[in-house]
Amino acid sequence: MLNLKQMIEAFVRHRREIVTRRTVYLLRKARERGHVLEGLAIALANIDDVIELIKASPTASDAREGLMARSWAPGDVMAMLERAGADACRPDDLPEALGLHDGQYHLSPAQAQAILICGCTAAGLEHEKLLQEYADKIAEIADYLEILSDPDRLKQVIREELEELVEEFGDDRNKISDSAHAPTVEDLITEEDRVYDFPRWIRQTQSLTDYQAQRRGGTGRSATAVKDEDFVEHLLIASTHATILCFSNLGRSTG
Repeated sequence: MLNLKQMIEAFVRHRREIVTRRTVYLLRKARERGHVLEGLAIALANIDDVIELIKASPTASDAREGLMARSWAPGDVMAMLERAGADACRPDDLPEALGLHDGQYHLSPAQAQAILICGCTAAGLEHEKLLQEYADKIAEIADYLEILSDPDRLKQVIREELEELVEEFGDDRNKISDSAHAPTVEDLITEEDRVYDFPRWIRQTQSLTDYQAQRRGGTGRSATAVKDEDFVEHLLIASTHATILCFSNLGRSTG
């Protein structure tokens, strides 16, 4: 059995694990996308040479090999990687020889394939839009790395997500009212309609399902049984939670 403090600690550990695993996954996906954007930015910086190489290649496979065989000027990518770090968008499984080295960039198979998909329309790409997406992805990667490396930043993420849950689903705390009454015998009785019949001597009640209509040619159903020399004087249907008042010929009532 855990006390309140132990339950909160267990919940925080669970949230820390969930946020960490999620951030690792998002970091991997962001790096994959950033890596492709990085290759497209390299192609834009060398657009004339890239188009010429693609047109001169007899097959797509030759074009892909040609893009990977030579080194390229990094262009605007150089300044971004100097600020963010050369490995900002580098996938974990990327061979060491690929990427930025000594002021030159070597394309990976994934980057070369993305350039070929854009191929003939590379010149028409929105240069600023692509660079902006690349810059945003670098900033996103930097944020993920901070979450994974800084415990205080991780706690901040957990706190912010809990605050969002409170804002979306939170309501006033329910509490036991002082005016709440203890359950009575009536609260423990299932509410249903029953038939109450009043013979001369013995009062009795039966479920409404014990009665059924008798049509022409039917056999009916016996529900009210009385003793010899007794008969039903009154019969009514009421709920088991209803209060029945009975009046005598002297004006007295009982319930």
